Amino acid sequence: MGWLAWIVLGGAAGLIASLLTQARMGLIVDILAGIGGAFLGAFVLHLFGVQEILAFNFNTLLVATGGAVAVLFLLHLLRGNR
Repeated sequence: MGWLAWIVLGGAAGLIASLLTQARMGLIVDILAGIGGAFLGAFVLHLFGVQEILAFNFNTLLVATGGAVAVLFLLHLLRGNR
């Protein structure tokens, strides 16, 4: 997938992750966390041998949401929120 698709998917994943974690930090931060999480999720999958995620589907949304949850968790640790 191209970087623009990852940004769109990451934005959606950030919103979903903020709902799952009850970690609402604001719309812009949630979307940025989702975008970062999408790239993080793709990077982790690459480390496990998945060469590239090519489709814009439910599986990629799960990867991006998982990455966004991790990013939001790290942001809360850095800010001291629990």
